[in-house]
Amino acid sequence: MLTNAHDVTTTRNAAPDLVTAESGVSCSRRSMLMTVARTGVAICAWTSLGGCGTADATSPVPDTRDGAVRVTPDEIRLTLAGIPALATVGGAYVVSAANVIVLRLAERDYRAFSNVCTHSGCGISIFRESRMLCQCHGSEFDTEGRNVAGPAPTPLASFRVTLDQAQGVLVVARGASSSA
Repeated sequence: MLTNAHDVTTTRNAAPDLVTAESGVSCSRRSMLMTVARTGVAICAWTSLGGCGTADATSPVPDTRDGAVRVTPDEIRLTLAGIPALATVGGAYVVSAANVIVLRLAERDYRAFSNVCTHSGCGISIFRESRMLCQCHGSEFDTEGRNVAGPAPTPLASFRVTLDQAQGVLVVARGASSSA
């Protein structure tokens, strides 16, 4: 028996109407499932667009090939040959499993920062015009990790990066974190 809601009558082989207790609005099971499905498709489409960012943004979305990235509690090892996003100066790459963004600023100048915005914890995944951009509320961080625009109150944590040119491996020390 329903309490504080409209009674729902069912017949054999028919799905009951779903009723919300506060509004008294009813809809069929089919209608509700279609609405849920459309909402899911819309959310997937929106997130795949990255929140409708601009086309000229470098979006360092993880695109690793098998074995190109190894994450351990102490370090992140990136085999550069397997990460096209870091093949050119100005590239950036997000290691989602470690919440780290790696930037390539010059031929041998790589930097790594936490990609968690210090304002409200959103993931930073855009690097454009020497700025890391938080797409949630517009915070911007320079290539030193300093907060230079938007509501972020503090800089991003930075990580020590070592390049082994002979092996083509970049090592990010996870334990060596500091604020810019």
